[in-house]
Amino acid sequence: MNGLLIEGRIESVGEPRSVNLRTGSPGQVADAIISDGTGTIKLPLWNDQINSICHGDNITLDKGYTKEY
Repeated sequence: MNGLLIEGRIESVGEPRSVNLRTGSPGQVADAIISDGTGTIKLPLWNDQINSICHGDNITLDKGYTKEY
């Protein structure tokens, strides 16, 4: 699904971990949990995004996408 608009509250932000990107360069990723009263989802935060979001923040994601595994 593409073009999603999601509004919710950050319930938690996990510890950042190092990853190797497809390009071969290193990066950081941390998983945040966002909830909106109907449920929760995992939101991956990359590099500079990690320090821009904190527990308790209300956020809006525009033009997001999701995949089903």
